[in-house]
Amino acid sequence: MKRILPLLLIFVALAGCAGRTDSPVEPAPEPPEMAAPTPEAEPAPEPGPEPAPEPVPASPTLTGGPVYPLASPAEGLWAGPVAVVVENSPSARPQSGLRQADLVLETLTEAEITRFFTLFWSTPAAKIGPVRSARQGFVDMADAYNTPFAHSGGSAEALAMLKASWGPRNLDEIYTAGGYFFRTADREPPHNLYTSTDLLNQAVVDRSIDMTPVPTTERMAAVPAVGDARAVDIYWHRLHEARWVWEDGRYVRYSDGELHRDESGEPLEAVNLLFFEVSGINRGVDLGWTLYLWDGGPATVLVAGHQYEGTWRLEAGGFVLDPPEGGQLPLLAPGPTWIHLITAESDFTISGASAE
Repeated sequence: MKRILPLLLIFVALAGCAGRTDSPVEPAPEPPEMAAPTPEAEPAPEPGPEPAPEPVPASPTLTGGPVYPLASPAEGLWAGPVAVVVENSPSARPQSGLRQADLVLETLTEAEITRFFTLFWSTPAAKIGPVRSARQGFVDMADAYNTPFAHSGGSAEALAMLKASWGPRNLDEIYTAGGYFFRTADREPPHNLYTSTDLLNQAVVDRSIDMTPVPTTERMAAVPAVGDARAVDIYWHRLHEARWVWEDGRYVRYSDGELHRDESGEPLEAVNLLFFEVSGINRGVDLGWTLYLWDGGPATVLVAGHQYEGTWRLEAGGFVLDPPEGGQLPLLAPGPTWIHLITAESDFTISGASAE
């Protein structure tokens, strides 16, 4: 009996297994497909401002009245301008302060060179020069503008004029006002003498100089579209020539074939070029030119390439431009202005259209 029980248990176990049927496993239902989300429509952009129309090229603004080369500064350094004589021999280049001047006037002095008569009124200049000696024409111009006059000595004729009636306005580095100038070590004398608007202001204060306003004429609202007179060649004398060329919205100056830069490396530039024919006598190396400035004469005016003809005169208050009888002259454009005094020994040629 001991052997029967295990066999019985095995039989029962096999019978149980035979009686169980495996059912196929139903696959798990696939998840329903989800519809792709519909992107929300972006709001239509609001209409922007209409593009500004292209500016119409402006023509010069004309006037039948007199035109003064100076414009009234928004905030002047003084009530009126201050004058400084600046050298222009090759040893003086590059100069300082010419780009800050409100008005630059170039004229022959002697020895076939030119010098600059400069007026400062609206823009500070930390360094102006090299400062050189006075001549008769410079004294007459400074007298007309009733301005303090910074220089270093001068011709016998000029010094006699200054001694007669100038008093505290005579800022002569050699004789009366050395403290308002300074010298640098990078050049040989006399090409290393300078002043500044701060020093000139100190002179005005120390000497109680009465600074008086001078006549001015408003400028155009903007520089007009350029005209055809885009280059000017100036023959001063056999040792000196200059050239102005319209580049990038202004005239750029070349002296003796090279770009004329100031000490900062920037080129000298102008928007308004004035050419005054003047009579006078060349008295040689010692005296230089005596210019008959009070007589006036013909004037050629270039404003951004537009050429006009008129006359000029010097009166109490400074230079004045007058249109031809029954004609007009342009208001000067905003920007630097240069005047050139053309004597019988000098000449200039304008490349481009004839006078408008």
